[in-house]
Amino acid sequence: MTMPEHLTLQQAQELTKADADSRQHRERVRKMLAGDHWLGGAGWVGPRLPAENGLAAEFLLAVEKQFIPKNALLEVARRHVGAVIGRYPIIKLALRDATAEATKAQQADMREAEGALTAYLDRNRALGKLQMFARELLLGDAYLRSYVPTGQLRDGVIPPGDLLGSIARLRLSNPDPAAVRVVDDEETGERYAVYRSKDKAGHEAAEVYYLNAAGQTVVRRVTALEASLLLGGDGQPLPVQERVQESAGVDMHGLLPITHAEREQFITPTMVRNNFMLNFAKTAILRNAELAAVLERYGVNILPPGEWVRDSNVPDGMRYEIDPAWRPGGGQATFFSPQTTADAQGNVQAVGGGQYGRFEPVSPDALIATKTDAYHDMLDEAAQSHIRMSGDATASGESRIQAMNDFKTSLYATATAIEGALAEHLEMVLAWAAALSGSAGRFRGYRVVVQCRILAAQPTTEERAQVIAEQGAGLRSTENAMSEIGVEDTDEMLESVRKEQEEKLKQGQAAAEALAGMIDPPRPRAPVTADATP
Repeated sequence: MTMPEHLTLQQAQELTKADADSRQHRERVRKMLAGDHWLGGAGWVGPRLPAENGLAAEFLLAVEKQFIPKNALLEVARRHVGAVIGRYPIIKLALRDATAEATKAQQADMREAEGALTAYLDRNRALGKLQMFARELLLGDAYLRSYVPTGQLRDGVIPPGDLLGSIARLRLSNPDPAAVRVVDDEETGERYAVYRSKDKAGHEAAEVYYLNAAGQTVVRRVTALEASLLLGGDGQPLPVQERVQESAGVDMHGLLPITHAEREQFITPTMVRNNFMLNFAKTAILRNAELAAVLERYGVNILPPGEWVRDSNVPDGMRYEIDPAWRPGGGQATFFSPQTTADAQGNVQAVGGGQYGRFEPVSPDALIATKTDAYHDMLDEAAQSHIRMSGDATASGESRIQAMNDFKTSLYATATAIEGALAEHLEMVLAWAAALSGSAGRFRGYRVVVQCRILAAQPTTEERAQVIAEQGAGLRSTENAMSEIGVEDTDEMLESVRKEQEEKLKQGQAAAEALAGMIDPPRPRAPVTADATP
């Protein structure tokens, strides 16, 4: 396999290509999450005319006008993502050596680093991007990327600054998985990332991130120049000319500016098909309601009011012209005539067997049951059966508890992937900012710890009491207990509690001193007088 420092543009682009089925599924789900369930007709699973039928396109157009989707796919995705990362996760620094005790200097370093990471996340409005990252992860994998905008460069180089100034230059993005890939080469042990993009002139480009021999991160950008019009000996165009730019190595603790996360696919093709069936049932219910509210009539071998008139432009020279004053509909009395024919001589003959009728609606029970079944199947596959049970008076309390536990368990697969990827990415960001500020490797002895604040449901009074009891028994930390019972900013709350405790301690000391003074008042000192002069 070609080493990352020698990849051509074409090779880099090939690496980012996904298989056709995976790409199609991802694109389809994205459109459905955005509200497009018609999908150019592919989202309709009801009856349709054969493609060779001349009315096939007209039939689909009529169906599209009455197509009524329900975005249950977005509903289950929002519920899952909101429970996993509806709030900022807890982000802390810890010593890489878990057995060591942090010194005061190390504690100061960790506080400074946590403040810098908070500034980075706030500057990039990271919560929304992390939620988009989590939603993309439901399709199997997702990526985070940090970069320095070209507008921040001076003569192509990132200018130096302090830690906060340097980290403020970094931007966070959610790259399209179709344009990026992190490669773990099993043969060479190399780990590198490829990101496909275009330059300002619209030329194809690719960025390759890899580690040099010193373990420093290097960015190699390969850009296509204008393609040559010359043909080679085999009659094929000569390879596109490329411009290669390579940055100096930066100490990022052996990490890359692109981080990859994976989990088992949550939004599966089966879930998508169930949403198709749900949409079909809802559309059919509308059609059925239309037949009930606005009757649709038909006639066999009968004619509306009118008369036969001569017309040389039609066969047999006779054309039936409907009375322009005739108005069908409610409140109108209409008298139909038997079906007749007219020959070229104007002789009119009646055709027997005239019938009149109307299309009757059917019971909507089967359609409603189909819609409900498809929706419940989606909830069950997403481990969200507790939503279905919320409207079921027959469900037992034990089954509701089990359904909620299943939902909470399903969240951990996403939370674990996010925690690992975000911790790695933030460590890279911190190392990059330290290197830009002239302190490369300053935070090498620390690791970033990320914990999602999972909130499947508001805790009940009993659950809150249980968490508080576990904290009192030493089975939970105070910070974890605060997070579990719904405290948004545990850092701020812990600081407030500390200040309150200090204030109470001072007040207690002052009260004790005052009480001691009342019990044992100080003895008066004897006045000191000068000796008398004889």
